[in-house]
Amino acid sequence: AGALPREGANVAPPRRDAIRVAFVGQAGAAAGGAERTLATHLAFAPRDLAPTAILFEDGAFGDELRRLPIPVEIVRAPESVTSSRRERPRIEAVPQLCGHAAHLARRLRHLRIDVVYGNTMKANFTCALAARLAAIPCVMHFHDIVDGMLLQALRLTARFGSVERVACARAVADALNLDRTTVS
Repeated sequence: AGALPREGANVAPPRRDAIRVAFVGQAGAAAGGAERTLATHLAFAPRDLAPTAILFEDGAFGDELRRLPIPVEIVRAPESVTSSRRERPRIEAVPQLCGHAAHLARRLRHLRIDVVYGNTMKANFTCALAARLAAIPCVMHFHDIVDGMLLQALRLTARFGSVERVACARAVADALNLDRTTVS
């Protein structure tokens, strides 16, 4: 992780009237493609955006965001949520995910967030519910092509819980087959 444009003392702070956006992702320790994309986006964030990163765990990626400097909040997810994988989703994690979403909703209200931006698959499930509970608009970013029950759950979650969607590629957007999905 090299120095990104926002790093250092010459960074102008967000404007007072900036839109407060919570960028939510599960990874705090190791950064994958979704996290690299988020870090790059935040490094170039305009001054009318006041970003806060909310991660489900702390670690090297959280430290990298702090150096940008981006405020980082940790809202720990239960083990049943963090250990669930797209290749093997754990249905028993759903009740814990609901509790985690309620905790995240309280944190979002406390931070007076204007928009929630889910950056990863687990974050999208949690953000959609948390945003509904907090009455905050949610944007979901999709990085992966999935199928079967997981695809159906993501589509339902996106329709129920987000106002806009972003896909990293046309193939991802086509697989989701959702309206209001921008390819970026």
